[in-house]
Amino acid sequence: MIKLLLISDDFTGALDTGIQFAQYGANTKIITTSNAREDLFIENGAEVLVIDAETRHLSDEQAYKTVYKLAKSAVKAGVSHIYKKTDSGLRGNIGSELKALLEACDEQFLPFVPAYPQMNRVTIQGYHYVDGQPIRESVFGKDPFEPVISSEVRNLFAYNSTRVELFGQYKTYKTDFNIPTIGIFDAESDDDIQKIAEYLNDKNQLKIMAGCTGFASFLPKILNFKKREFKMPELNQSLLVMCGSVNPISKAQIVYAEKKGFGRVVLTPGQQLEKNYLSSREGARWLQTMENKFREYPVVMLDTGISDLDSVNTYIYEKKQMSLNDVRVTIASALGEVVKKLLDINCNHMLMIIGGDTLLGFFNQIRCNEIFPVCELEAGAVLSYINYRNQKLWIISKSGGFGKKDIIYQIAKKLKLEGG
Repeated sequence: MIKLLLISDDFTGALDTGIQFAQYGANTKIITTSNAREDLFIENGAEVLVIDAETRHLSDEQAYKTVYKLAKSAVKAGVSHIYKKTDSGLRGNIGSELKALLEACDEQFLPFVPAYPQMNRVTIQGYHYVDGQPIRESVFGKDPFEPVISSEVRNLFAYNSTRVELFGQYKTYKTDFNIPTIGIFDAESDDDIQKIAEYLNDKNQLKIMAGCTGFASFLPKILNFKKREFKMPELNQSLLVMCGSVNPISKAQIVYAEKKGFGRVVLTPGQQLEKNYLSSREGARWLQTMENKFREYPVVMLDTGISDLDSVNTYIYEKKQMSLNDVRVTIASALGEVVKKLLDINCNHMLMIIGGDTLLGFFNQIRCNEIFPVCELEAGAVLSYINYRNQKLWIISKSGGFGKKDIIYQIAKKLKLEGG
């Protein structure tokens, strides 16, 4: 019987939050469908079900309907706790999704803790900060696909009728309401989040909740999941890194790893946007060239080379055939196809996939809809496996906005992979 349903708006978010329960000891299953079949919640022994609902890029109305349907079905099936995973960079349809959760579950209070102190993302007096900057002024405010337009968290709910209350630090919380209310909690440290979680648990107000991985990481113990010992699997394969994120944080990580001696290939706009490129003779030769690079490097990185979308915009204007959203979807699919084709040549690589759209693009290519998380190699970088061609395929996933600049290098060191 499912004890906790976790609904994420993208794939990497599902993994970096679901892993908090899996590595603690909870039987955790992550799926990539938003199909709200009733039997989905009466599962084969899983205690935690994580669903990548893929609502990040939907309209407000579509995101509301998706979350509402999932939450309503879960309540009907007797799931005791529902967690709406939100982006720590405040991207996506947070306002409409939290409203959907509150209304589907017929509760009076939904606590929302957006902070993730381990990633230097904190909430102070209702404003969200990244690395000391108001988030509107950070890299998340410059995101070419979904820029954050306000640092004030309550503005996420400005266009719906939900009541919102702010809860500052170190104050006596008053969370009993007679009308449906979303509570936004300040937090600057893990200790702050711990106190919030303990208070809400004492008040029996963790039936529905929302936040990023920061809040979720305290729940396995609070919700009394059984802890187990963990043993790191032995991994001795070369590493293929595919970075589909345009976030400057990920770009800096690729550049740093290249300077440390790892192989790097930058894909051209044509390779990412031309249909059937990989099926052409030129594409086949290029794929074999990529595989040959593993003779020189144990770590080979592929990335879009896109930081401000200027090169892609030029390509779009010349071809006059794609919207910006078409570009996002096409690139994610193309990068997923590149990974699949390279595995067709040699399926004995480990993968590291950066960016939720790219990870989903790969899963769509191989027609896989479930993944088994194992552990975090670094904060925000999750080691998982899938069953692929009758063997385990190891995958490291990371959100584009997570991690220090040396994260790829540090992961490679843990895997005992040296530079070229």
